[in-house]
Amino acid sequence: MSTPRLLLLLLCLPLAWPATAVDLPSIGPGSLLTPAQERVIGEEVMQRLRGQLNLLDDPTVGEWLEQLGQRLARHDRHGEGMRFDFFLVDDTGINAFALPGGFIGVHGGLILAARDEDEVAAVLAHEIAHITQRHLARRWESHSRMNVAGVAAILAAIVIAQQNPQVGEAALATATAGLAQMQLNHSRSAEQEADRIGMRTLALAGYDPEAMATFFERLYQTSRLHGPQALEFLQTHPVTDSRIADARSRLGSEARPPRRAGIDFRIARARLQVLMLRDTNRAITTLRESLTGGHHASELEVRYGLAFALLRAGQPDAAHDALAPLLARHPEQPALLSLQGEIASAAGRHHDAMHAFETAWRIAPYRGATLQPWVEALLAQGDPATARQRLRETLRQQPEQIPLHRLLARVEFAGGNPAAAALAHSDALRLQGDLASAIAHLEAARRDFAMDYFHASRIDARLEELRRNQRERAVP
Repeated sequence: MSTPRLLLLLLCLPLAWPATAVDLPSIGPGSLLTPAQERVIGEEVMQRLRGQLNLLDDPTVGEWLEQLGQRLARHDRHGEGMRFDFFLVDDTGINAFALPGGFIGVHGGLILAARDEDEVAAVLAHEIAHITQRHLARRWESHSRMNVAGVAAILAAIVIAQQNPQVGEAALATATAGLAQMQLNHSRSAEQEADRIGMRTLALAGYDPEAMATFFERLYQTSRLHGPQALEFLQTHPVTDSRIADARSRLGSEARPPRRAGIDFRIARARLQVLMLRDTNRAITTLRESLTGGHHASELEVRYGLAFALLRAGQPDAAHDALAPLLARHPEQPALLSLQGEIASAAGRHHDAMHAFETAWRIAPYRGATLQPWVEALLAQGDPATARQRLRETLRQQPEQIPLHRLLARVEFAGGNPAAAALAHSDALRLQGDLASAIAHLEAARRDFAMDYFHASRIDARLEELRRNQRERAVP
């Protein structure tokens, strides 16, 4: 296992981030983390993950995952008042993981391995249950009883790994060996509880709860054929015959809803297949062969993937031809219209591009996946005013959309308003939990940019708010 992956396993343990290292709240021995403390720790971990992992920032796939995750979170009876954030890891491995504070990461490879949306939903429901059942906080309670030497060994191993990966990998393996049995004993009961709560969440959200048993069983059979190290998910979420049987025993005889493999899921998979293959020309060849040979499960998925790959390869006319049959069958599907807009913009057909984007917006307003390529097209045409208007409208409806705040910063800067750009960028940093960087960014803007009284007052007010929030989070 590579050092970043070992680091990731440790990042999931709250004990790895003491107050002396990253200024986090101090938790006494045997204490249970409060939700607010878990959120602060999760935000700190996410800042480190952004430097350690390749996160996949695709608006279409990200929005589909976020909407799916939030729908499930709303139906977990224990999650009322909790905040959840779902993010994609650019990795072909089949894995997903929960972090303190409601952060849930999903590897692209897991989505590609799923046969329908219900199977992805099963994994997300399971991870959501880990958070709502406070499994991470309970883990702290047991780990906080470790002696100082054990904690120091882990912290030292992390520092060594950051400076010298080869030496650090061995140190990490040694330092974590003593935790293995404690983790296994805890994880067996936690996994069963997450299964039980997750299956109930699936049913309440309108998904087939059997998807949890079938997906885990398929992964388990794959691991038996290819060895226990074949699937990362099973290393952190151990599955056994008895656990699968236990899950099936909870299904009962009630009628279950049909599985979902709709357009949004197929489009997300198609984009992931192209993005994660890296070699766009190879993707085009593979998809064309699949389309002409008829060896594919979904023509929509293959055609969309081919059009997307051709666009990325700088062939907008060919991309238009590949997408046209899908648009003829689904003329009001926002994701298809959005891709049509991107293709038309790349081909220089700006009127057609604006018509496609505006139609997608009319059908499904305030969707970041539609808005982001539209804003890019508007900027390319030298129209930051319209881009600013649409972004602000959307952020009034969805104020926690971090990518849209970043995009607004670009638009404001392109429109000649660096003070407003600084405010938008600081909002993105604040939402990430990086208050120190948000403050530093605004302080630099206040110092370096000439601005009118209105913008100066806004920045001063925002700085006061951020500093107050920082003081409230500080260790007593």
